[in-house]
Amino acid sequence: MDFLFPYDESKLKPLLKMASKRIQIANNKRATQSKHAKREVSKLLADGKDEKAIIRVEHIIRDDFTMEAYEIIELMCSLVHERCKHLSSHDECPVDLLEAVTTVLWASSRVDISELEGIRKQLIKKYGNKFYEEANNNEKNLVNSRVVHKLNISPPSPLLIRKYLKEIAREYEVPWDDESFPIDETGRYKNDTQMGFSVPMAPASGFQHVYEEHTITSVDTNNGLPSYEESIKHASVVDLQPTTIIYGDPKYQDQQQASPHDLEEDPPGKSITSPSYQVLPTPPSQPQPPHDAPSSSQTTSTPTIDDLTLRFAQLKK
Repeated sequence: MDFLFPYDESKLKPLLKMASKRIQIANNKRATQSKHAKREVSKLLADGKDEKAIIRVEHIIRDDFTMEAYEIIELMCSLVHERCKHLSSHDECPVDLLEAVTTVLWASSRVDISELEGIRKQLIKKYGNKFYEEANNNEKNLVNSRVVHKLNISPPSPLLIRKYLKEIAREYEVPWDDESFPIDETGRYKNDTQMGFSVPMAPASGFQHVYEEHTITSVDTNNGLPSYEESIKHASVVDLQPTTIIYGDPKYQDQQQASPHDLEEDPPGKSITSPSYQVLPTPPSQPQPPHDAPSSSQTTSTPTIDDLTLRFAQLKK
C-alpha cells in the first residue's frame, strides 16, 4: 500500500516538530515528579527505612536516564527537521544524518512518544523495511551510544544508588550514614545481604529491647527462621521435655503409684532418658443395668392380631 500513500515530506516535518514539543512536556513533568520523589526519599532516610529509600531512588535514577535520552532524541528530531529537504533529495540516507535517523527509528519503539510512530512510518516509506530493521536492531552501531545506555532496562548499580542517597540526605540535611549501605569494595551488594535488613524488630509494639537480649546470629537462609541449634539454645528445659497424655491406662497408673524402690534400677554404665507421662483419670462410663433386670427385648413383644383388633375396637368407642 506504500505506492498509494508514499513518503510525504509535508507530513514528516510537522511530526518532527510535534515530537520535540512532546518530549519537552514529558521532561518537564518528570522534573516535577523527581522533586517530590526526592523529598519522599529524604523522609524515608530520616525514618530509618533505607530499603524503601533504595527502591524509591531507583525510580529517580530512571527518570534522570530517561530525561537525558529524551533530550538527545529531541536534538535528533530538530536536526532532521532542519535538514528535511536534504533528506528528501536523496534515495539513500545521507551520511551526516545516519546517526540522527537511526536513533529516531531505534527509539520510536522504546519511548512513550506517539509522534515518533508517525515519523517511523514516513522513514520506512522513504528507505524501506530493511533499513528500519537494521536501525531497530542497531546492527551497524549507528545509534547514539548514550541513548542506548540511558534507555537500557537494567537496574542502576548499587554504587550509583548510594551516591544518590548521599546527595539527597545532604540536600535535605538528613543525618544518614552512607557506610551502613550494604556494598563491598567493588561497588556491588554484599553476598550475605538479605531483604529486610532495615526493618526493625517488633514494629507494632515497639519492644525492640526484648529481642536484643537474645540476638540470634545464625539464620536459616532458606526461610529466614532461626536455625535448629539456636532454637535449642534459647529454648527452656521445660519446653524440651515431651509429654504424652494417656487416658486411663492402668499400666502407667500402676507405675505412678509404685514407689521408687519397686522399680527396676538401670544397669550400671547405661543412661536411659525416659519421657515423662501425664496420666489423666478414666472418663466416667455409662451406668450398666443390673443382671436380673429384664432386657428391652424381653419386655417388649410383638402384638398379635387379636391384640390389634381389640385396640382398634377401643379406638372406635
